[in-house]
Amino acid sequence: MKTTTALDPHHIDTIGMGGNRKKESKKHFSCIPLCRKCHREYHDKGKTQFQKDKDINVYELIHYYFSNFIWTILSREIQ
Repeated sequence: MKTTTALDPHHIDTIGMGGNRKKESKKHFSCIPLCRKCHREYHDKGKTQFQKDKDINVYELIHYYFSNFIWTILSREIQ
């Protein structure tokens, strides 16, 4: 899944219609970046079929992006 287009944050733990996306929430840490096309596809097919079609595990992606985020923050603090 490579793209050069803008990315949408897809929340695995849904915020819900009318939910405040600007308020701090643990749900913001369970999102993955998806291009608009893949984001729409995820909602149309559902998590299970999307993961199967793309041969990915969304929870592994969350772990990857969150780990890199934390490492980036910590490495800045150390310097």
